[in-house]
Amino acid sequence: MRGVCARSRIARWQIALAGVAFALAAGASGPPPFVPGDLIVKFTEASERGVLVTRAVHGEKTAERQLPELAAHLSAELGVPLRAVRVTSGRELVLSIEREQLLDRLADRVRRDPAVRRTQLRAEPATVLSPGEIALVVQCKPGSDAARLLQAAADRGERRSRDIDALAARLSAGAEPPPAGAASERGELVLVLDLVALTVQLVERVTRRADVEYAQVSQAMRPFGK
Repeated sequence: MRGVCARSRIARWQIALAGVAFALAAGASGPPPFVPGDLIVKFTEASERGVLVTRAVHGEKTAERQLPELAAHLSAELGVPLRAVRVTSGRELVLSIEREQLLDRLADRVRRDPAVRRTQLRAEPATVLSPGEIALVVQCKPGSDAARLLQAAADRGERRSRDIDALAARLSAGAEPPPAGAASERGELVLVLDLVALTVQLVERVTRRADVEYAQVSQAMRPFGK
């Protein structure tokens, strides 16, 4: 019986990952085909978390109040801030990446560098961002090597270069997930986090858990950041 269950879980895992790969391929040249930052998790029925979600589906208020704690534990285990959005009739838990917390954590790390003057969160779509991206705008201190590098890039109309990549890597050293760096037209450093790629990574990691039956991206569109 254990062998059958294991094979069943592996098959579901392969199907889930195949679905993610198909979704990414379909959206390679357009908007993401799923909600960036959202994932759906089905815990095994006998697991503690599976029982909790089932109780929440049945309307138990105590269980509903425990869902944020469940999300907090998953956040700590995965190293990515998550919140519980809702449960589904299929006894699944919908989770969403906490965008502002993710950027706040990156900002705390970046501000340790003496060249940094201030940071600003950009958690909503903007012309310089693709759908599914969020960013931290970094202003460097005037006269610093970093500020001169970024202003020179802005004067040339250059957004990416090896030097800019190196600066982004230095300021965000140790950050997970690591951001990509680009220079803005105003001579700022824009550190971009790709929620599409991060969502796929989370689905793959969560699916490997022993108490998870499957995990998948969410197709249900909702207002950005809600």
